[in-house]
Amino acid sequence: MVRITIPHRSRGFVVVGLFGNEFAMEQAIKRLNLVANVQYQITSRRHLRIEGKSTDPEILERVKNIVRRSHGYVEEEKKL
Repeated sequence: MVRITIPHRSRGFVVVGLFGNEFAMEQAIKRLNLVANVQYQITSRRHLRIEGKSTDPEILERVKNIVRRSHGYVEEEKKL
């Protein structure tokens, strides 16, 4: 019996950001609208879930920097 393994392909990433107030989250959303292949969802007053369809690590770092520069905290980060 021959076993064939298929390498795992990353389909993107998910970043969850926590913000101190709504204004900081709005600033992050304005900056995220300029990034290609990124979608976001507001999960609560202070939490933002950002999904990236790209496997490029530069886009992941750019998203995390947007959260940090908007006075937010990257609460969770995982690859899909």
